Amino acid sequence: MAIRVVDNNLGGGTLLDHGIYLKGTAAAIAGHEDIEDVFIEGNTFGRTADGGGNYDIYIADEKVRYTMIGRNRVRGIGPHRGDQSWSDSEAAIISANTLDPSELLRVFDGGLGTYGIWKAASALSLQNGWGAGQCRFRKTIDDVLQWDGNFGGTTPTLAANTVIGTLPEGFRPRVAQWVRARVASEDCMLKISTTGDITIVTPPSGSAMRIVEQHPVKGRIAYDPGH
Repeated sequence: MAIRVVDNNLGGGTLLDHGIYLKGTAAAIAGHEDIEDVFIEGNTFGRTADGGGNYDIYIADEKVRYTMIGRNRVRGIGPHRGDQSWSDSEAAIISANTLDPSELLRVFDGGLGTYGIWKAASALSLQNGWGAGQCRFRKTIDDVLQWDGNFGGTTPTLAANTVIGTLPEGFRPRVAQWVRARVASEDCMLKISTTGDITIVTPPSGSAMRIVEQHPVKGRIAYDPGH
């Protein structure tokens, strides 16, 4: 059964540890311990407590699957409002005084296949010298993956067939995708496989590389048969 968290005022007079906390639990019937398809939309999040581990939305583990975070509102200024522009991030690429609520909503995303929240490159299992402190990605309601920011690295491997990183489950394509990436004024080609591996096809001329195409993904790896 889907859970809808819609049109609530969360926080305000009392500083909460988290506005919304989602966590899977043990179930009487094996295979039914997951929380699936939580829909979070139209809520107003007040200021949370001031600890670094406090979030507007905290998704604790992968038993929480396919949460959909829509358009919400934020209120309150604090040391941790706006210092992160997407989940799992330790460095923002935007100013903390942005007016976009989706950039200010503070989310810890330990779930599986979450929709609508920017995920930092720390979720990509980067390798072969590649880094992506300025890169993020998210999945839309239509199971389309969007990219923002650059891959990089001090001395990454640029050769063909080099794996840059691996997308997590819930963000991988159903069939392999070939996508363009921009390096300065040139384009190179990457392959994103069904295992999530992001592989160089045509070598880039440098390491500041930005994926410039959206592409479809297999947004779900399974369905909850019901309780």
